Formats: sequence, structure tokens, C-alpha cells
Amino acid sequence: MSPCPEPVVLARWVDGELTLNDAAALARHAGQCAACRARQAHLMALRASLPSAHEDAAFVGDVMARLDRWDPNHWDPKHLVRWLSLAAVVAVVIAVVATRPHGELVARGGGGGLEVAATVEAATRQALADEVIRVAPGFAITARVIDRTTTPSWLMVFGVDARCEVHWLVPAWDDATSDPVGRRFAGEAPLVELPEGLRPDAPPGPFTLVVATSDAPRSVHAVEALLGPSADDRCGLGRLAALGIHTTTHPLEVSR
Repeated sequence: MSPCPEPVVLARWVDGELTLNDAAALARHAGQCAACRARQAHLMALRASLPSAHEDAAFVGDVMARLDRWDPNHWDPKHLVRWLSLAAVVAVVIAVVATRPHGELVARGGGGGLEVAATVEAATRQALADEVIRVAPGFAITARVIDRTTTPSWLMVFGVDARCEVHWLVPAWDDATSDPVGRRFAGEAPLVELPEGLRPDAPPGPFTLVVATSDAPRSVHAVEALLGPSADDRCGLGRLAALGIHTTTHPLEVSR
């Protein structure tokens, strides 16, 4: 059984904030771990007990009317508590907004009539040399596909970290005993929002996002067998051409 997750990861799972891959892995763990199932149930009960946040139009209108009538030279100290309470609510809302990612990098690429837009949630949009984008540890990747194919094409999307370890987005792969192939596209739908998501546990250093297409299915193990440390190119990505795979790469830098 895998190790128990950190409390913050369990809370993000309950809130539906994990990627499909991470959520599936945690669900498998919870299926074998009574302690995590108990923590999950406790968090879900707490979440259900919280009042839903909504804007009360009548309340807002009353506040604005009072502000219009307010005379700074005549005020009642008893109203201070009410305003402090309102200020606390506003502070919470601002804190939630401020913790959202500061920016996104949309990486496009593909071949064979496929166009992939991969969105990378980043902590900063700071561009380094040769347009490398710096991201924070724990960044996330999602993708959508524009399908203009007239003949079948197979798509793979993955990342390669500083250790040349591969992190798979398409196909969603977390079972070493299986060997899935890329996702098939054949012009059935013009726009496909991929349900998979990736939050790679990547070490600080270079991280390359790879969009790979081919005119025949290629498996995860076949791709990984060709990748590894290489003096010629980034983790041997150039070797994928031997499998008839066209690649487009987008460099990121995971900050320390």
C-alpha cells in the first residue's frame, strides 16, 4: 500500500482539486486504508456543514445606501464591531483570490491534423533565456485538442523532468503493469477537452513538455525505452523519430 497522503493533499481531494490521475491513485489508497477513509469522511462532514457562499443583493444594497448617508463627523462606536466583521469577510475573500496561480502558459503543437493547447498553471510568467517559463513546484498541466485529422492519428502528451523521468498526461498512466498506447483521433469531434490532468512531482531544474503524434499507435513502454540521459539532446527525445513520432517541445524551469 502506498504511504498516506499529507493532510493538505487529502483536503484537496475532498474539494475536487486533484487531477484525475492523482485522485484515482488516492482513491485506490483509501480503499485499503481505514485511517484515510475516516479522515476523508471527517473532511466531507466539515465541508457539508459550511454555509454556501453567495452574494446577498439586499445586504449589498443596504450597505451602499448606508455609505451614501454616512457622516464621518457623527458615528456610533457600536457599529465598529459590525464593520470589523465585514472587513474580516472581505479579507478572507481577498486571501482566496490572491492564492490563485499568477499566470498560465499555453503551449501549442502537434502534427497530422492535431493541435494541442496544453495549459500550464504557473507561479510566475517570468521568461528566462530562450523563452523558458519558470514554474513553481506542484504546477499542473491540462490540455485540449483541436482535431482536424482526415486519417487516424495517435496523440501522447508527457513531461520529462531534470532526471529524465517521464510524467504522463496522455495516456493517463500510473500502473507499471499496463502498457497503454496514445489516444486515437480521427476527426470525430473538432474540440476535445481532455479529462486527464497532470501535477508532476518534478525536482527543481529543466522540465520539457512534449506533444507527440504518430500515424500508428505507440505504447508507453516503447517511448520510455528510448528516453534517458543523452549528450545529444534533451533526454534522447530525438530518438522518438525512429518510431515515426513527431514531437513538439516546450521548455519549463521548475524553481527551487
